[in-house]
Amino acid sequence: MSQSRSTAEDVARRAGVAQSTVSRVFSNSSRISEATRQKVLQAARELAYRPNNFARSLVTKQSLLVGIVMERISTAFSPYVLEKLTLKLQESGYNVLLFNVSQALSADDLLPSALDYQVDALITTSSVVSPEMADVYAKFKTPLILFNRRINNQTVNTVSADDYHGGKMAAEAMIKAGVKRAAFISGPENTSTTQDRGQGFFEGWELQDFARPRQIVGDYSYQSGFDVACQLWDDDSTLDGIFAVSDLMAVGAIDALRHKLGLRVPEDVQVIGFDDIPGAARLAYQLTTIRIDVDLMVNKTVELLQRCLTDKTKEVEQIVTPVTYVERKSLVVKI
Repeated sequence: MSQSRSTAEDVARRAGVAQSTVSRVFSNSSRISEATRQKVLQAARELAYRPNNFARSLVTKQSLLVGIVMERISTAFSPYVLEKLTLKLQESGYNVLLFNVSQALSADDLLPSALDYQVDALITTSSVVSPEMADVYAKFKTPLILFNRRINNQTVNTVSADDYHGGKMAAEAMIKAGVKRAAFISGPENTSTTQDRGQGFFEGWELQDFARPRQIVGDYSYQSGFDVACQLWDDDSTLDGIFAVSDLMAVGAIDALRHKLGLRVPEDVQVIGFDDIPGAARLAYQLTTIRIDVDLMVNKTVELLQRCLTDKTKEVEQIVTPVTYVERKSLVVKI
């Protein structure tokens, strides 16, 4: 016969404390002294006790489960964000349920499923969330937070980088580096990152008496950066600069320039990216880029989530975090 599962009452008896004290320890209450906390945890280890989160959720009306809806997980930026975001949520006492948006689905297709799992909140990095779906989450009083995305809907919380300013910084850096005929490799045109970075870039470029940069659409992937760079040079071999809306497309473009088109970076063509993914600093690329502070964005997101769960009636927040210019060797500003 299998041994019955230990209960909170068993732990309380072993530790010599009240059962409510055991509950506070496992809910990470700050009202417990460290000595008492360690005594309860030791008793729990000896009894192989684990709290029944399902039962607790029925009482507290909180599942401590946060859904994450993410697309393009195979790109370099998404797993980088996912690792930091899940670790921060786990440190804060939440478990994570991941929904992967495929090409055949949209975020709107998956968002209802998250409600079926009784998530306390949902964080999405998806390109588009419809106003209708945002209203559904508002009706159910389930906080919805867009990460690294912006939406013109006052029922949705957002945490994004200052993409507009970053795009403008990219234009200014290219102009100071001596670029005169530039191209802009964008992501899908329905994404706020493409729209805001592009707007900043073109407005920054219009301050100079040069030809307006050509825009060509990629999909944030390495291969699209490689392919569209080849297409650009098939159409205009006089280009001397590229701004890619993501680092992964920028390194794809660099490989195309060097290994397909026989050009030198930065001597013949200067390249700047956006994000500052971990691979951007590799010796093979030494990519000049606009850095997003992912750690700051993750911290702001979890803090916002906690505020939303504490006060379901709070006003929507739209947080914008600063970006910085990082110069390496793919584009060098002339002094």
